[in-house]
Amino acid sequence: MDIKMNMGLMKKIYGDEIEEVIEKNMENIESNIKTLKELKFESIQGIFEMYPEIFMNFPNQFKEKMKSLKNIYGDNYVKIIEEDLTNIEVLEK
Repeated sequence: MDIKMNMGLMKKIYGDEIEEVIEKNMENIESNIKTLKELKFESIQGIFEMYPEIFMNFPNQFKEKMKSLKNIYGDNYVKIIEEDLTNIEVLEK
């Protein structure tokens, strides 16, 4: 994986099983990280640590969710999310 994550913090927040869940979903996670890089997101690590469940989606589903963010926030959606990562929470609803 291209990003560094604080696994200790993630275990503290999500429990020890998060490590196994990440390992089992590594292919999807890596593809979804690549998508965020292509969209020019810079705070990928922060998004991953705060919302790892989003990255477990299949790549096509993840891309659709990113498109929905653009529909919600407009063309500046990357900047809007980067300024306040909680804006990505609309994907959890």
